[in-house]
Amino acid sequence: MFGRQIEMERVVNFLLHEEPPSHCNFGVLPIVGPGKVGKTTLVEHVCRDERVRNHFSHVIFLSDDDLRQEQQLKIRDGSRIKHKRGDSDEENFLVIIELVGDINMGPWRKLLSASQSTIPRGSKVIVTHQSENIINFGTTQALYLNFLSREAYWYFFKALVFGSADPEEQPRLASIAMAIFDECLDQDVYKAFAGPFIFLHKTARGLKSSGNVQNWNRILACFKDNMRQNEPGFSKSLSHCRGNNDHIFLQRIVDSTQYCVVHNHDRIALVNEEAPKITLHDILDGTVNGIPHGKFDILVWESHLPPYHKYIYSCQILKSDFKVTRNNQGQKRKISS
Repeated sequence: MFGRQIEMERVVNFLLHEEPPSHCNFGVLPIVGPGKVGKTTLVEHVCRDERVRNHFSHVIFLSDDDLRQEQQLKIRDGSRIKHKRGDSDEENFLVIIELVGDINMGPWRKLLSASQSTIPRGSKVIVTHQSENIINFGTTQALYLNFLSREAYWYFFKALVFGSADPEEQPRLASIAMAIFDECLDQDVYKAFAGPFIFLHKTARGLKSSGNVQNWNRILACFKDNMRQNEPGFSKSLSHCRGNNDHIFLQRIVDSTQYCVVHNHDRIALVNEEAPKITLHDILDGTVNGIPHGKFDILVWESHLPPYHKYIYSCQILKSDFKVTRNNQGQKRKISS
C-alpha cells in the first residue's frame, strides 16, 4: 500500500493490543480525513492483514444505512460479516463503521452504549469519517489521514509513466510529464473529484498510450484549459449547461471543441452490479464509438487493490458555443476552441 505503511502499522498495533480493564468491552479508533484521501482503502488493507484475521473471530462492516434507527449494533447479521475465522469458539469482533454526512452525537453515544451487551470483550471498533467530531467516540487517540506529500505523488506518477526507465534519458517527455503532474496536483478540483491517486493513475495511462511529444503537449494543453474552466467565477458557455460546483469540465483530447461535463457525485457499484462499459479514458481519448446522447454513466475507476471499488459517475458531452462570458468581477472573457 503506497505511502501508508506507518499508518497501517499503527492501526494494526491498536487492534492487536489488549485493552486495559475498564467499563468498556471494546476499544474504538476514530480515523479522520478528507474525502478521497484513502480511509476506506487503508482499513481494507488492515482487515486483510493475516495478523488481524487470525486475531479476530469476525470482521464486520457497517455503514450509515445499517445504523439508521437502530437501537444497537446488529453485528450478528450474516450479510454484514466479511470474514469469519472458523477455528475458535472464542468470539471477539472487529467492527468497521464508515460514516458519511452529518453526525448526530446524542444518538451515536446511546448506540455505542447500548452495544456493550452485543459486542464481546476484547473486540475493537474502527470508525471513519471526514469530520473531527468522531474523535469523541474514541478510546484512543484518533488517526488523522492527510494527502501525501508532493514528492511522494511525483514518485508514484513517474513510476507509472516511465516504469523502470530513467526519465532523464527522455528529457522532453520528462519535462512535459512534470508539467502535467503540476497541473494535476495544483487543481483542487481533481482531489474532490476522484482523489490524487485515481486521477494520477488515469493520467499516466493516457500518457503511456500516446507516448510522443506532440500528444503529450496536447494533453498538457487540455489540463491548462480545464484549470480555466473549473476555476471559480469562470465557465465556458456550453449548450444547456452552466458551470457550478456540481459539474467538472474536462476537455476532450480527441476534440478540443467538446467537453465531458462530469457530475461531481460518484457512487460505488454494488457487489454484483455490472459496471458501465464506457470509461472516462474512452471518452477523453475518443477510443469508443457511439457515445450516448444526453446524460449517461461512465466508469471512472475500477480498483485492482482492496476494496476493489468501481467508481461510477454521470456525464454528458457538450460542445462549446463560442460565446463571451463574464466572471464575478464583470470582466469579459472571450471563449475560443
